[in-house]
Amino acid sequence: MIYKSLFPVSWKSDGGVALLFTSAVTEDDLPEDALLSATPGIFQELLTKKYELRITVIGGHLFAAKLRSQEIPEARLDWRAAGSVVPVEPFDLPGDIADACLAVMKDLGIVFGCFDLVVRPTGEIFFLEVNEMGAFLWIEERLPEALSTADLLDVLSRLPDGLQSELGEGGVRMSGGQGQRVRLGRALLRRAPRLVLLDEPFRGLERDRRQALLRRSRAHWQGSTLLLVSHDVEDTTELDRVVVVEGGRIVEVGCPKALALDPHSRYSQKMAEARDLREACWQAAAWRRLSVAQGKLIPTGESTDGAATRTLA
Repeated sequence: MIYKSLFPVSWKSDGGVALLFTSAVTEDDLPEDALLSATPGIFQELLTKKYELRITVIGGHLFAAKLRSQEIPEARLDWRAAGSVVPVEPFDLPGDIADACLAVMKDLGIVFGCFDLVVRPTGEIFFLEVNEMGAFLWIEERLPEALSTADLLDVLSRLPDGLQSELGEGGVRMSGGQGQRVRLGRALLRRAPRLVLLDEPFRGLERDRRQALLRRSRAHWQGSTLLLVSHDVEDTTELDRVVVVEGGRIVEVGCPKALALDPHSRYSQKMAEARDLREACWQAAAWRRLSVAQGKLIPTGESTDGAATRTLA
């Protein structure tokens, strides 16, 4: 079995500061019952590990990491003993495990917790503990963030249940563009799917943000087949292949860069139509440009006293 102190223990010695990590013990190692009862600790079965999981839950957000602790001799019993040298990689958490973690958080009435799980060589997953004082930033730097990839940090405070928050009627009300980014964030939690289908994923967002999100999504799923359905032809220029559909029929298939150079291709014509529409409509002098600051509309050029603004056309 293993023993783990109930509270962190450290002491100074001539060689520096010593820390007490998880230790393997036998019944012969234990003191008499009177002394043992005065030093509470955690005793658990010693499990053979394939690897370990650290799942950090913040509200409704789950960040799962796979710790390949068994590759480092000093980390096999307690990965904390090896520190940052333990190999860490993202982990695609099964839905039932994610639901179980959220249920524990709800039952305990806490909004932050770090779950430690052991995965046996047989694939069985064992729960060890949930620590409401666990550290997070050490792992944050080594895991892709669905929130930042989907550009969701600015709406996080409006999501009471994280990415699982219900949207629309009966749920969180937000703009169409914000709702699309929440849905994209949910999809980004799937780390390595074989096929990703994005159907108008960036509808309601300005052109530059659409293209930035598409580039991030492609980088995140670079090992997957990605299908993008979009009416915004300018969003497809960096893709490997495009399929032009009109009237429910495929009229053209090819490399977007090559098709764009062919003045007779439907893809090239649609690119020209999109460009002409943008120049004739959105860039017309008749449009009045306004900014939103502190809940008020302000004509462009007026002072906002340093407040954050959002420009509307």
